[in-house]
Amino acid sequence: MKNFSLTLNIRTKILLGYIVCLLIMSAIGLVSLYYLLLVGEKIRLLETADDFTNAVLEARRYEKNYLLYGSQEDYEESRAWLARGFSMLDNQEPLRFTRQSPDMLSPLRDDLVRYGQIMEAIRVQRTARAEDDLRDVGKDLVDKALHAANVQRVEILRITDKLKVSLWVGLSAVALFGSLLLVFVNRKFIRPLSLIEHATERIAQGRFVPLPLPPGRDEIRQVMAALNHMATELLKRQGQLVQAQKLSSIGTLSSGIAHQLNNPLNNISTSSQILKEELGGEAPEFQRRMLANIEQETFRARDIVRGLLEFSRHKDFNPASNRVKDIVERSMLLIKSQAPAGVTLETDIPEDLVAFCDKNGMQEVFINLLLNAVQAIDQPPGKVRVTAKDVPGRNEVRIAVSDTGRGMSEAVKSQVFDPFFSTKEVEVGTGLGLFIVYGLVLKNRGSISVESSVGQGATFFITLPKSAPAERAEVAR
Repeated sequence: MKNFSLTLNIRTKILLGYIVCLLIMSAIGLVSLYYLLLVGEKIRLLETADDFTNAVLEARRYEKNYLLYGSQEDYEESRAWLARGFSMLDNQEPLRFTRQSPDMLSPLRDDLVRYGQIMEAIRVQRTARAEDDLRDVGKDLVDKALHAANVQRVEILRITDKLKVSLWVGLSAVALFGSLLLVFVNRKFIRPLSLIEHATERIAQGRFVPLPLPPGRDEIRQVMAALNHMATELLKRQGQLVQAQKLSSIGTLSSGIAHQLNNPLNNISTSSQILKEELGGEAPEFQRRMLANIEQETFRARDIVRGLLEFSRHKDFNPASNRVKDIVERSMLLIKSQAPAGVTLETDIPEDLVAFCDKNGMQEVFINLLLNAVQAIDQPPGKVRVTAKDVPGRNEVRIAVSDTGRGMSEAVKSQVFDPFFSTKEVEVGTGLGLFIVYGLVLKNRGSISVESSVGQGATFFITLPKSAPAERAEVAR
């Protein structure tokens, strides 16, 4: 055994340590899986008990209506709920991990049968004794069903406590083993890294050339291979930076296109105005209306071009007092073409409401939020609405961007501002939009949060200061 131990190299020892760690983690995982499966079965039993209780309660509700008003419809509804109760008892799923008998609700069948028989007897001949028996049996059914549900709840809590204990024990064992493994790695693996220090210096100097691997299969060769992999990844990241630089030139290209469009738009606008003046009041109504449409759409195209010019300019951070309505409406104008038919864009913002923020940065924020809101509406009709108001008692503005789209689950909400997190297809989203939004809002000394539930749409809340910090201090003095 001693000779065998001496022949093991560092890699083999680390592999053995990894296997031991894996066995410990597997044991923890298997125990946890067993308890989770057990909890799952208990939850199914609890759901069956709750559903059965609801069925009995519904049957009793229609029973009371039937006894009060004698309606045949109430009687039929009560019988229908009894049938659902029988169906729940008959269709219980087989249990594999629960030691306790799965037929906790089966004894209630006899009571359910008796309840139905008494209801039938009352329908034929109504007596006070039969009504009292019906109420007693119904009450007993509800009590037993509630008791069965409570038993399952207690069992779930007990299993959960066991799971917590097993996890604590397992994690403690993993922590202890990990500490011992760390000491071993430090002594047997970290020190040899000094032999390849010159290689890391070459990489630090920006020389991302793969290193020649030495012969053999020892640890030094493995570290060299890891360094080569790192150099390859750095080269890849460098290529991504170049690609990002190319993408940034799109803004400059958009600016040039916008400039080129300005001249023909001005000519169209001038020509339509001259034509209107030449025709005067003698022109037919149809021609006047067409000329008015041309002029209106020219102004709209000019606004879009102006928005592109402002959006493509270099965005120095320049916070100032800006009207919230102007920023939002300009952002809506830029994304309006992205909204499908049936999706309406609405605003409810006071004319005099201002916020101290960087106009270009907040425009980018609203463009991202509005695009996400439009894309969240899978099946029009739908609505995207932006509202804003003062926060009572505070020198802040609260802006809400809401939609009637698909909404988000709790898991998605918890990651929605994380970089590279996206629920869209790879070709559609990069996962950076809301991350950039979050950073821009913080840069403007604001805060952002989201409220949403699946199928109920989403609302993003943005809070911005109304004045600069110095101005707020002056107000306080």
